[in-house]
Amino acid sequence: MSKHDAILPRLAIFSTWAGTQDVGWVRYTFDQYQVPYDLIFKERVLQGNLAKDYDLILIPNQVRSGKALVFGIPKEDKPLAYEKTDKFKFLGDYGSSPDISGGMGAAGVAEFQKFLDAGGLLVTLGTSSAFPPDFALTPTIDTSNPGARFYAPGPIVEADILHPENPIFYGYSAKTVPVRYANGPLFRMSEEMDKNDVLMRFPGGEKSVLSGLFNGSDDIKGRAAVVVTPAGKAKSSCSPPTPSGAGRIWASTA
Repeated sequence: MSKHDAILPRLAIFSTWAGTQDVGWVRYTFDQYQVPYDLIFKERVLQGNLAKDYDLILIPNQVRSGKALVFGIPKEDKPLAYEKTDKFKFLGDYGSSPDISGGMGAAGVAEFQKFLDAGGLLVTLGTSSAFPPDFALTPTIDTSNPGARFYAPGPIVEADILHPENPIFYGYSAKTVPVRYANGPLFRMSEEMDKNDVLMRFPGGEKSVLSGLFNGSDDIKGRAAVVVTPAGKAKSSCSPPTPSGAGRIWASTA
């Protein structure tokens, strides 16, 4: 694959305090390719003015639902601190908080909306892709539940690339590629959006399962694997990785 210089956006990776393992693998990948980023938690989100520091915020797969991503670890009577102390000298190297419980809440959702209104690009992966539709960041997209027998603990499945000209598919020559199904939501949207905004789609069915256990693979037939949609108040379009003008959300269930 040929390489060329590219302008890097000011990038943040958002992590909850409730689930950091999958976030760690994303961080590891960025570190290996020497892509600079800030690791941010609810504390930075609640400070506000995200667009002042970042062009792109990535939310990796990390918790089971959009609600869990927003509200995090349940509040208790006492704060749950995660800070470096004389007793715990290795805590807080990558992030610290006097109270990791409570999540960013509705105030944090509002800050993400402001980020999008200012032209920011939000990218969500796996289960985190339930966050934008469930909290009205993408009011024209809903999520739907699979059948009762649906069970997919990370199988490898086929996905069809519909728009190979899109920059996220740079370097891919095949139109059908193997991806890990990351238990992301099943999106529901208008016919027009399904035609224009879906970049990758699951063919579904047993023949598309390449490795691993997948009960109910028919439920993802024709469903979106990657969606990009305008968000925020601005109406003009933008192109990653340096968004301007209108907010935009890229959501991947794989």
